[in-house]
Amino acid sequence: MKKLNIQRLLVLCTIISLGLAALLLSLPSAQPVSASGSVSAAQMNRNGTNPAKPMTSRLIDHFNDTQAVDQNGAGTTFSAVGPALGMLGGSRYVTVTAITGSSGQHLTADFNNPVDLGNFSSDASVTGFITVTYDGTSGPNLSPSGLGGVDLTNGNTNFGYMLSMLSSNNEFSLTMNVWSSATSCSSYSITGPGGISAYIPTTNSPAIGLYLPFNAFTLKPGCSTTATMSNVGAIQFVLTYYMGNVTDIIVHELSAVSVDLGDVTDSFNTTMAGNFAPGPGHVITDRVNGPHLGAVVDTEPDGQPNTAATGDDINNIATFPESVAYPSGDEDGIHRAGSDPWTVGATGGAVTVTVSGGPACLSAWIDWGLNGSFTNSGDERIINNLQVNTGDTLVTFNVPAGFNSTNFYNARFRLYPMDLATGGGYDCHSIKYPYSNTTPAGFNPIIGGEVEDYRYSWQPAAVQLSNMTAQSSDMPVLPVAAGTLALVGVIGAVVVVRRRK
Repeated sequence: MKKLNIQRLLVLCTIISLGLAALLLSLPSAQPVSASGSVSAAQMNRNGTNPAKPMTSRLIDHFNDTQAVDQNGAGTTFSAVGPALGMLGGSRYVTVTAITGSSGQHLTADFNNPVDLGNFSSDASVTGFITVTYDGTSGPNLSPSGLGGVDLTNGNTNFGYMLSMLSSNNEFSLTMNVWSSATSCSSYSITGPGGISAYIPTTNSPAIGLYLPFNAFTLKPGCSTTATMSNVGAIQFVLTYYMGNVTDIIVHELSAVSVDLGDVTDSFNTTMAGNFAPGPGHVITDRVNGPHLGAVVDTEPDGQPNTAATGDDINNIATFPESVAYPSGDEDGIHRAGSDPWTVGATGGAVTVTVSGGPACLSAWIDWGLNGSFTNSGDERIINNLQVNTGDTLVTFNVPAGFNSTNFYNARFRLYPMDLATGGGYDCHSIKYPYSNTTPAGFNPIIGGEVEDYRYSWQPAAVQLSNMTAQSSDMPVLPVAAGTLALVGVIGAVVVVRRRK
């Protein structure tokens, strides 16, 4: 009997050890950090995508085909350009309508002057609107099916339209109209910001993107059903001007784009609800050379909030059509470092930041106050416009009094392109983005970069075994666990599993 009991114990311990080993192997490990910051092929495969994939954005107009339309005083002027390769459908027609304005007062649309820009301007006494239409014809009558059913979602990887801007001195109204047929059309209007004058590294590359999510469009008056963004027959944008303002608007590109957003709970303004704001959006413009955190960037139609900050991971929302479901998502650029747990003090916290396509600028916030906000105290911005280069950078930061490693802390990291420096070159100290853009939420999406959200804790993870049995030829079936197994002191061993994100 004593021999049988020992035999049973040995079999039981062996099975438990094998079960624990399987569980440990199945747990996601911390991302490897190499001295060079390089990304291995294995890491790319685990993330389910290769960062050197082509862009998914669909160009509507780069404004590099010359055209000038000017209305002097009240009235309407029409002009068309095409065929041309730089725009959707190969043609663009523009209508400029001044409702008020005396002779000598102008409302103007001027394209490719200077190069690759659309310049819209009005004098102070003018009210009116500028309508720019793409339907594959030379106008002036709209052809609601003229584009032949273009898929602007690009296989459900684009989630909205973006009009990228270089400058705007006053507020204005922007309306987008989309047709799938004569009876199927949608519309969405926003107020464009004033006081904008911002650039990022490449020539004529804007820092402001007016983003209009597909899911925000509603039925356009006069139509019976809404348009389908994967079956677009015509698209149009309308800029409305108000009397009393000399308004100049310079735009660089109109595209259907994908956007990266956050996934902590929505008390941190994670979604884009309410006039496309205030979600922390990053328009994905260049996945080959553009700056981003870690190896991959995923995209989503809106923020994916949940309590574990894993919303865009578990939903397997991916940037590229070729990608497959991957368990770790895009949260692969920030790795907890330093002491474990962090300690109170000026350099008590640390992370290793992995950047691809750098250099770039980094800002980050942690909700030390545990009140569901990143903005309620001055010390919650832990990193402020810090330049980080391609590869790995160890960054330390202040951990305030009151930190307790048994709590759960939400964090947000935003990487964005560098700006033109005052004395030439580029840096992170001359950032000309409107302040609202580089806050934890941001009002308009930043063009380029990435946002990654995390929920930090230092508590041991639970180890669970379910419905496990052991059987020997000379002993009965032994039930090992029917729920949670707490294993402490088996053969003098204690197993504690921690996961660091």
